[in-house]
Amino acid sequence: MIVEQEKNALSGLAMLVVLPLTIVLTIAWLVQSILSGAWQQTIAAALTLAVLLVATGGFFVVNPNEGKVLQLFGSYRGTAKRAGLRW
Repeated sequence: MIVEQEKNALSGLAMLVVLPLTIVLTIAWLVQSILSGAWQQTIAAALTLAVLLVATGGFFVVNPNEGKVLQLFGSYRGTAKRAGLRW
């Protein structure tokens, strides 16, 4: 039997500022490393950009008087109940 656990997800508003800013900076890093010919930095910047783009999929909205189930690899981790944009 699974017992409901209330979890507080991170604020989506903070991540809505942080993620786009880091994506722009990483793109600038990627372009600079390509132009300078540093292939190690190019690979690192490309991998960082890929991780950041995957992280943008973590946004979700919890409507008032509702909850969202949080799962990690199919395993129940809790329920987000605070209304608003979450990450």
